[in-house]
Amino acid sequence: MSNAPDTRRGLLWAFCGSAGAAAFLIPWKIAVEHGEPQLAVLMLLSTAALFNSGTALVNLRRAGGGGPAGTSWRATLQLSCAFAVLTLLGNWCSAEAISRISGALLAVVQRSEVILVALLGALLLREGVRSSFWVGTAMAGIGLWILQRPGSTAGDFDPLGVLYGLASAACFGSMVLLTRRWVSRVKLVPMNAIRLWMSVALWFSVEQRIPRGDELPAELVAGGALAGFFGPFLARLSILQSSRYIPANTTALAALATPVLALLFAFFVLGTLPTERELLGGAVMLVGIAVPVTAMWLSARRSR
Repeated sequence: MSNAPDTRRGLLWAFCGSAGAAAFLIPWKIAVEHGEPQLAVLMLLSTAALFNSGTALVNLRRAGGGGPAGTSWRATLQLSCAFAVLTLLGNWCSAEAISRISGALLAVVQRSEVILVALLGALLLREGVRSSFWVGTAMAGIGLWILQRPGSTAGDFDPLGVLYGLASAACFGSMVLLTRRWVSRVKLVPMNAIRLWMSVALWFSVEQRIPRGDELPAELVAGGALAGFFGPFLARLSILQSSRYIPANTTALAALATPVLALLFAFFVLGTLPTERELLGGAVMLVGIAVPVTAMWLSARRSR
């Protein structure tokens, strides 16, 4: 069982990932609204790959070109290949989803990965699921339902957009599970860079074209670059690091904070005031997240 310092470290990384995912939504929405979703994906992956490559070089230099004991380049490359496919597919589905539904609704839909990760984690990784996890998930689910704004117009809810959002959640949830399974054998920071460059290569092999300058307006380039920094770089790297210390279901549960944080970023960046329903839903979600997190924290302290 993880000790208290490791648990705290894992939770902090997980919530950092949630903050990055929330900050990602605003520039991602801007990028997709000013160009083709496929081109927004290319800009997202390319800039994220550059950020990750710089971080990987610094990380390898500090480690003398090696990495943590037990890791290998072979396992790193194998997992990078799997992640490249999931990354391209997940971000493509995300782009298609956000072109049809709001960023806030996409954040809610993508949080369905918490159930997938918990169930598959228990089945494939033999990770125990505490009763406090299900209690917290149920409470957070109520908060998510409140946040969906039942009184919204039909234009805010597009069934196809929601399906794309669910598909992207399945891709990213699978990445959490695979990371937890192989975390002791891969070099996480280089792996994140390699899988992104592989995703860029896959993009060109699938699209079979080179974008023209007039297809890349400034809003798409700037929005895609910022989204690449906050999402595939900051958020994904934080989630990968959290997998070293806490179970996959806890990492996924912490991601439920993303819709709440998205409301806060919308307020500070766009000046959008949250409604009473959004405030209530956010409060219920935070309480739901706090239940299993607190139980896990206390259990780790007792095990010291």
